Amino acid sequence: MDDLQTLVGLVGVALVIAVGGLLDDVRDWLMGFAVPLNPLRMLGIIMSSTMIVGFCVGAVYAVQTGRDVALTGGVVALASAVSDEGLALLHGIVRRLMGGASRGAPPQGIPQIMEEPVGKGIETDEGNVPTEDDVHAKMDAEEAEEVRALTG
Repeated sequence: MDDLQTLVGLVGVALVIAVGGLLDDVRDWLMGFAVPLNPLRMLGIIMSSTMIVGFCVGAVYAVQTGRDVALTGGVVALASAVSDEGLALLHGIVRRLMGGASRGAPPQGIPQIMEEPVGKGIETDEGNVPTEDDVHAKMDAEEAEEVRALTG
């Protein structure tokens, strides 16, 4: 039973590092480096992978306790990946049951406060402030450009 509790704890640590909101700003900052082979950008990619983080957490634990590094790291990596996918599936089901809200949109039944077309922004005294849809569209375009640069 002690090994199961340890595994759950290690998976929890791996999930906090890889997908937890606590380190979102750090991962975003590291992923923001433009050069694909920048070591800090690579660290951001590594910190965003549940399998890699799970293996590293398991390997560090194995070294500290004198266990087999590859076996412990592999088990924690696999359990972390399965847990992450399971939580994502559960999150999708809950969102679907709550009204099918998509990213940035309120659930059905909650009125939109502002209905601005994508790309226009909101007029203020300081100029145009981008809407949340503008920011998401820009992020999607940047991600597509990065993929093209890496596969190009």
